[in-house]
Amino acid sequence: MKRKRESSSDSSISIILECESRGEEDFDILTIGEYVLLFLNFISICKIIDRNVCEYSVTVMAKSGLLQWKWPENEDIMWYPKEDIVQKIEEPGLKNNSELYVIPEMKKFTATLLSALEKSLFLPSITDQ
Repeated sequence: MKRKRESSSDSSISIILECESRGEEDFDILTIGEYVLLFLNFISICKIIDRNVCEYSVTVMAKSGLLQWKWPENEDIMWYPKEDIVQKIEEPGLKNNSELYVIPEMKKFTATLLSALEKSLFLPSITDQ
């Protein structure tokens, strides 16, 4: 679910009430300026720039090669529900003197994902033999 923040105070109140009705009062998990992995149809690297009770506004990095990312020329800012955040990560580090960033957590995340896919798709079950 992607949604841009609405400026009306009435819509802010309805968002708060909606989240509180789902029992999501504990909102102090992530703070502005932190980096996260976000998952919708693919993994994105994002920096949190704002938040409300149940959503985070993030600026999204663009993928640039294998396990490399960069900031796009035009800033990509969207609001996402906190359920779409996979995990907090360290601030991305610059690769050499380029505009490319490396995200160490992506190596581990990618390896774990590939391992899970291998086990579920390619290995026969013991009961199949």
